[in-house]
Amino acid sequence: MMTGYPSSKVAVKDSFDEDEASDDVEDEVFIRDGRNGFKLDEEMGVKRPLMAPRRKYKSTFHPEIIKRPFYKRFCVPYCYGMIAVALIIGFVMGATLFLNLFPSPLYNFRLWSLKAPKAQLNIIPCSDFTGKDIWYKTFPWMKSEAALVMVDVNQDGIDDVIIGYSTNQHPGSCVEFPNAKDVCGGGVLALDGKTGDTLWQHWTHKDVLFVDCSADISSDKIKDCLISGKGGVLTATDGKTGKFIWGKSPPKESKLIDLYTAQFISDIDGDKYPDVLVSHTLSNSGQLAVLSGKTGITLGHLDTPDDEGIFTVPRVTVSRDGSDVVLFATGSSETSGTLFATLLSDILIAGPKHYSNVWKSDVGITSGIVLADMNRDGTEDVILTSGDTLSVLDGNDYNPLWNVSLNGFDKNQRQILIGPTPAYFDDDLIPDLLVTHMVGSSFPAIFYSQTWVANGKDGVGLLEEPILGGSEVTAPGVAISFTGIGNDMYLFWMTTCNSIANQKKSFQFLKESEIHKNARADLCRLRFNKSLEIQMYVLNQHIKPPGVLLYSSKFKWEIEHNVTEHKINKKVLPEPPKHLTRDHGGMDKLEKLRKQQVDKIYQAIPKNYPLYETVDEDRNLLNALPRFPESIASEAKDLLTNNLPPISLDYDVYSQDLDPEDPLFSRTNQRHGEVYDGRDERADFLNRNLEMDKILQNDKNQEENREKRETKDHKDGIPRATTTAALANPIDGNGIDIIFATHWIMPASNVVILSEKDDRCIKKKTSKKQSNNLKVFNEIKEIAQKECLGLSDDEFEEKEDYDGVDGQLTVYRINLSCKCSNINPSMEKCSTPLPLDQQSYSHRATNVYFKQRHKPAFRV
Repeated sequence: MMTGYPSSKVAVKDSFDEDEASDDVEDEVFIRDGRNGFKLDEEMGVKRPLMAPRRKYKSTFHPEIIKRPFYKRFCVPYCYGMIAVALIIGFVMGATLFLNLFPSPLYNFRLWSLKAPKAQLNIIPCSDFTGKDIWYKTFPWMKSEAALVMVDVNQDGIDDVIIGYSTNQHPGSCVEFPNAKDVCGGGVLALDGKTGDTLWQHWTHKDVLFVDCSADISSDKIKDCLISGKGGVLTATDGKTGKFIWGKSPPKESKLIDLYTAQFISDIDGDKYPDVLVSHTLSNSGQLAVLSGKTGITLGHLDTPDDEGIFTVPRVTVSRDGSDVVLFATGSSETSGTLFATLLSDILIAGPKHYSNVWKSDVGITSGIVLADMNRDGTEDVILTSGDTLSVLDGNDYNPLWNVSLNGFDKNQRQILIGPTPAYFDDDLIPDLLVTHMVGSSFPAIFYSQTWVANGKDGVGLLEEPILGGSEVTAPGVAISFTGIGNDMYLFWMTTCNSIANQKKSFQFLKESEIHKNARADLCRLRFNKSLEIQMYVLNQHIKPPGVLLYSSKFKWEIEHNVTEHKINKKVLPEPPKHLTRDHGGMDKLEKLRKQQVDKIYQAIPKNYPLYETVDEDRNLLNALPRFPESIASEAKDLLTNNLPPISLDYDVYSQDLDPEDPLFSRTNQRHGEVYDGRDERADFLNRNLEMDKILQNDKNQEENREKRETKDHKDGIPRATTTAALANPIDGNGIDIIFATHWIMPASNVVILSEKDDRCIKKKTSKKQSNNLKVFNEIKEIAQKECLGLSDDEFEEKEDYDGVDGQLTVYRINLSCKCSNINPSMEKCSTPLPLDQQSYSHRATNVYFKQRHKPAFRV
């Protein structure tokens, strides 16, 4: 209970008499103060009103307000207007007089106004580029097709280099790699980004084609790596040490196709660790699966429609409602193809799966899918290639935004076999696309390449004419982002070995069925008796194509051959073949001449010429194809559909007790109907009434052509660049650093090509003697080929390659810097490469997408 205390003052409540209220005052609001006790009238606790009193008049008649005459109300505004106009005219006249009398001060004032806003300085594109070697490292008997990945695994503040590789070695034959024990088919190297020194090495039983080091699943604050590739390779490794975390066990039996691609995705199972999306393709099936990133346990899977294989890396994009959508493609360059879309969450559900067919074509997707916003609506659009066609699909509804093909005047086939590269090439805010077409009859008979830039708005070419290169280009490019609009650069590969005019000449392989050998042929040596040169250029719209040369294998030969030593096998060089004298109306003279020519070829071989071991064929097709893991082995499916060996994904074909003469291993024509030995017709063709002098003269004329066809391919090897480059922040703080890798392989021996002249000769001779029997016709054609090419029976027959160790891998880190000349520092500044975190397309790993640098025009 509260105690009351008497007050020394009496609180007086103010009273208010309504009669005292004035008729002109209404709704007064007061605050009364009773703390001061009794007050005088003016101190009765009344304070200032919070709101002003509103006035109320009793009558609408106000004699004090007198209306003005009409003419005054009209004239007064008019007068004011005239006065304002007069003032403006006077000001203009005065300013004009001032300009005439005092021009210099105003000029200085204009310059001052231009200098003031420093943020509006004009950005001038770079014109003077400088490339500088930082370091390089060589690794014997290795080669790489995996995209380079940059991640700081030793915590020194500089991103390190992670590279997947292969060796062509089988388990148990790891003599050249003592630290690999009994598993040495492939693996992953981690190189110190600052020095190139090896930080750790992880070995696998087969080729590593994909590496993703974008997530930490070991809780050590260092990103770990997913490794996937051929032969069922699928492993998660510790980014700091390279040690095994989890993985799939190697298959007990070798399979023709057993390909994994793996990439980190967001946390699906709620364990706060990123999970993994994989695609798995076998010879007769394909599957998408989601695995736990922490343990590798399968969380859900989706079988592909019709059990077709997935030969391009699936892409994860975001739909309009924020859901994760997986895009995956089936098909190949010679079969129809389909692009499917499914919600990532649908892969996890048990029971029927849901997916949509969003694109279909008579030709499958021939390179990797690229994601970029091409219409500035805030949604990633889909960029894909099919045969010779480049297409862009709207990311909202997958309707085509545009598509374009590069058609030539000739009848040669054109294909896009490496993914397009997006960059802000011109002056608009839509990324443009660098595209490379391969031109030829069919793979691997590639005559030349054409590289061009497609406008991101409509696909129209932005170069005056395509950049011409030699044979196939084996790796897609990346983009270097610069300050300013329209200053970005493409970093891309080219090959060359002769003049532009000569490179366009067509040819064909004598034995088109031997794809595994033809894919490794030294075409420059065979066609022009010159060495193949691979080159890396940078190009923007301000530089004349092909751009600035950053690398050439021609000038790096000493570096790239400084480690590998070919082991001399116990086998000796084969003796010149012995020829039997035939009595075919003077054919013994021809055989004698041919034997002399063959002996001359063998005598030209140096005595100390090295032999080399047989190269595992499963890598050959991939090395010859313009191949990046995003479009891996589409030809393997083509080969399977034609009952051909999938050389590009053949893991140990000859260890499976299969007959090399089986139709699976050679593209022989099928015999139809009754079989005849055809000896009489063949003998008749050999003994046709031709003058021996003409035959001998024909051989003499062919000698020069044959000398040009001599491969001499055991001299240098064939340089390759099948892995894409990656960008990194500069070590010295200037420009941008570029990391890339090259390797070389030993070319296949005994590969013969036909020129246009040779082809005409063969057709002319075979036309004189036709046969309805396929076997007989092939024998007739074979004799015609020998005669037109000047080849003996022994030269014509297939030979095994020499045994030996193949190739060497070289990894480079270079710095690219640029400067501008003749600029006004007060009004202009030079464009510079953006920091790595602002680069739009700095690598091509499995989870890459084009980072938009300019805000979209609108959002859906």
